[in-house]
Amino acid sequence: MKWLLITLLIILYVFQTYESNYLAVPVISTIHRNGRETFAFQNNHYESREELIVGIKNMFQDVPKNYLLLHVSLVHFGNRINNTGPNNRFLRADLNDNFGYFNIHDLSFLIRVVVIRRKLKYICNYSSFSDYQSANNYLDNIKKYDKMKSQYELVGKDVHGWQTWYLIWKKCYYRCFSRYNFRELSSRLENEFNKYKIYFRNGAVTMSFTLHISAKKLAKTLAKCKNKMCEKCANCAGSAVVAKISAPFANIQVNKWYKEYLASKQYPQTYKIKTKNLQSLFSQQTTKVGFGVAMKGKYMIIVYHCYSSRNDLVRAVKKQFQFLPTTFLLIHLLSISHGIMVNSSILENKYYRVKLNDNSGYINIKNTDLIVETSGSGKKLMYSSNDGYYDSYKKACENIDNVRKYDRVRSQFKVIGKDMLGRETWYLTWYGCYYKCFSRNNFFFLGTKFIEELNIYRKEFSLNPVTFNPSLYNYASFAAKSIAEGKNKVVHRVVSTFSNEAATFASAPFANTQMNKWYEQFLSLKVMPKRNLKKTKIVQALFSRYTTKVAFGAAQKGKFVVIVALYK
Repeated sequence: MKWLLITLLIILYVFQTYESNYLAVPVISTIHRNGRETFAFQNNHYESREELIVGIKNMFQDVPKNYLLLHVSLVHFGNRINNTGPNNRFLRADLNDNFGYFNIHDLSFLIRVVVIRRKLKYICNYSSFSDYQSANNYLDNIKKYDKMKSQYELVGKDVHGWQTWYLIWKKCYYRCFSRYNFRELSSRLENEFNKYKIYFRNGAVTMSFTLHISAKKLAKTLAKCKNKMCEKCANCAGSAVVAKISAPFANIQVNKWYKEYLASKQYPQTYKIKTKNLQSLFSQQTTKVGFGVAMKGKYMIIVYHCYSSRNDLVRAVKKQFQFLPTTFLLIHLLSISHGIMVNSSILENKYYRVKLNDNSGYINIKNTDLIVETSGSGKKLMYSSNDGYYDSYKKACENIDNVRKYDRVRSQFKVIGKDMLGRETWYLTWYGCYYKCFSRNNFFFLGTKFIEELNIYRKEFSLNPVTFNPSLYNYASFAAKSIAEGKNKVVHRVVSTFSNEAATFASAPFANTQMNKWYEQFLSLKVMPKRNLKKTKIVQALFSRYTTKVAFGAAQKGKFVVIVALYK
């Protein structure tokens, strides 16, 4: 009997440990005048409660039926809308359940479904997941580890260290620091680390998104690795600090590093530092760090990446831009900090060459027009040249090559029309503005100049000026890029036949003469009105009194520039 009781207790414990958590799917209820109730979820409409339950169960087949809830978040009564609140009006996804709505008072372990950018996300404890199983495991870990509140017993005896830890982590245990997919842990560890750095008078550090991404990738790699931790750490980058710690005690890791660093300072002759790169982490030269974390069973992998010297910076930059020869790679020094004083060096154009054998200092580059600069970080890294932004280094280089080739051409005045007003207007609008000028900002400047020139022509014919329309520009720019890349060319031709869109090709250095050509066509159309209407469609629209808004999009296609005009 005794053994049976023990066995039953073990089974009960296992079931409690690995039980599922409730999933709440938000639906909208509409109560009609005849009392009939219909439901909607993600543009799907259901005529009855039974039909709704069947549809939701089919959509979430990986969730146990008895843990699937339907949360009626909004109720429509004709023109009235009632927000039911976060814990009211739940339905069980069980066809045999004939009961009405019920309320849930404790939402601590409830997983909610939300739609973000047309994708389903599972939200719990301020963290988001792409599937139910990940969110369920996350809540199971909270149930297991948030009970442990004895971290203070493992904090070092150093008074400053203990006070700092207590100030940062008071009443913040596993549930607390695992919020926002452990970003709360990252933020508090950084805050604690900065207080230790200031205590040593080594200056505070700032979080780097690029270092955060690299640290996160390394943490995930180590979490998947089946070999011993030390074997993997031997191959880590020179600026990485790695630790493996029991999950509920992750909030004492920086204090452990602080204790170890303090011991190495107090007993430099006898104490051998255990953690690789710990000295560089607390060094005065370390100004930027990135934090990464990943779960590995009952343990947590914590990784810190830091820039501790110029060599580490060069090594990190070379690793990120492996596709570039080092002779073409420069580091731009934006500012120099001297304590609390910051000296901006943007106007000085200070650069550092990324070459292993280059021991020289910074160099000054007077002409930065033909340099590709990076903007953003991580996956959102963009490449800028001639005030335009591109998603790849190759495209930015192509823009610079085009500037070199086509900006030399200065004979545009030879191809403009003979009409005196047209020539004067063209000179007034485009004087000194050639390819480099009008291709700025991904040809946005070309479009604005077109509108400026067009309004001068329209004024001559007693027509009201047209205005720039941002929404039209977005589509015109997209259409020009699609045609230039050979995508949907036929589609755009068909669309232009039935809509207010027109596309044309112009020789790249002579793109700034296109509006003058349309003006000349308009003049000839007045003389010969029976010309081909398809070819003169854009001309008639640009000089029509009904046209009030226009936008021009442009994109490079070999030796030509694709120009798309939209109007309304």
